[in-house]
Amino acid sequence: MSRPRSHDKSIPISVAIPLSLVTRLNEELSYRQSRSKYICRAIQNRLDEVEENAISTRSTRQLMAALSHREDIDDTLKILLLQLITNQN
Repeated sequence: MSRPRSHDKSIPISVAIPLSLVTRLNEELSYRQSRSKYICRAIQNRLDEVEENAISTRSTRQLMAALSHREDIDDTLKILLLQLITNQN
């Protein structure tokens, strides 16, 4: 009986990784653990994090608060943003 085929087929890719990083990875993994699986999980976690922190998922209030803390926003705009934020409560 053959193994069932994966629905999400893996394809080999070539990526250059600094030797020091490969060494650290090898020290982290046991002999039986897969570097490919580890790297796939790391990429998936990072992509999930990026998606979770996307601007589109933030509320208007969160965006205004972030803007009010930027150094390139002038004082007048900061005051207006902070007033709008406090009035939304």
